[in-house]
Amino acid sequence: MSSEQRPPRPAANDEQSSLAALKALLLGEEQSSIQRLQEETRDPQVQTQRVAESLPDSLHKAYAVSPRELTRALETPVSECIEDSVQRNPGFFAEALYPVMGPAIRRSISQALKALVQQINQTLEHSLTIKGLTWRLEALRSGIPFAEIVLQHTLRYRVEEAFLIQTGSGLLIQHLSQGATPARDADAVSAMLTAIRDFTHDTMDRDDAESRLETVDVGDHTLWLVHGPKAYLACAIRGMPPVGLRDELADILEEIHHRQGNLLDEFDGDAASAAALVPLMEPCLQSAAAEPSRKRFPWPLVVITLIVLGLLGWWGYRQWQAHALGVDRDARLQGAVSALAAAPGIVVTDWRIRDGRLHLQGLHDPLTAAPEDMLNQAGLSAADYRLAFRRYQSSDPVAAL
Repeated sequence: MSSEQRPPRPAANDEQSSLAALKALLLGEEQSSIQRLQEETRDPQVQTQRVAESLPDSLHKAYAVSPRELTRALETPVSECIEDSVQRNPGFFAEALYPVMGPAIRRSISQALKALVQQINQTLEHSLTIKGLTWRLEALRSGIPFAEIVLQHTLRYRVEEAFLIQTGSGLLIQHLSQGATPARDADAVSAMLTAIRDFTHDTMDRDDAESRLETVDVGDHTLWLVHGPKAYLACAIRGMPPVGLRDELADILEEIHHRQGNLLDEFDGDAASAAALVPLMEPCLQSAAAEPSRKRFPWPLVVITLIVLGLLGWWGYRQWQAHALGVDRDARLQGAVSALAAAPGIVVTDWRIRDGRLHLQGLHDPLTAAPEDMLNQAGLSAADYRLAFRRYQSSDPVAAL
């Protein structure tokens, strides 16, 4: 049979051919699986479902392996998402945060008002006392407001500043201070503290891990250093802090190491990256008012009052005595004048008492008794009177004898 007369061969892809039937028997299941996978790969809904199912587990595993890297990767998109959402719908976030922010704001305002009222009460309580007057003089002399002087004297202790410093490099990680404390260069303070701390360690015993600087007295402040493996706390305290405060500061430092250990390790001087430490360090800024002393009987004040009253009484008695003597003397002088005016041969034309002395003017008949004798008989001495009499002839019968 010629080639022109041979029947044509069946195509390999002919589904009716015996080769296609053999292929379906041998590879039919694999081809169906490949076709199904291709359809699922092209279907967006199927891919979305698969990602949604695996994403939570993937995030958990990624955070367990490298939490810092995952945080950095999600920081930018999450921040932009929140910022965009707040701009588009601020009311939603306001309603969502109200149950949390409302009580927090009210509590903060309440605490601030209580502190203000307590400070006002302390100021008024000591305004009109001897101690308060002393403090006012101190305020005038030093130029510090009186309320601040009262606060200094009535506080038992107050942690005015807290520094968190990296142990190895001496970098200042975070710094908190009381609102009334004046601002200062915290980085310079951190550098000086680190230098003093290292110098003390090297001078004492560099091989002894326990030979560390823990307390520094500076004027009316005390610096407490609480050490940790990655960072240490330095707190500036005014007053006399209790011994238990150091344990509380140590607990705060341990909590910081436990919750933010990676931040302490990777801190490179960027203050913005240490913002999460502020809530953990706020309990360091403690204060306690001095307990009011028991009121004792004011013996010194009573003694001073009695002395003043005694002096006033003595002065009053002396004044009364002088007045009584003056009245008695004036009465005696007036009696002498009356007796002199009634005597025969004597005419009193004018008399007055000046500077405790009797001054007399008049007429005297030499034939009668002398005025000096009559005044002496009345109990007066020559120093008690001064006379200016002129002679005349009296018509009195006694004078004519």
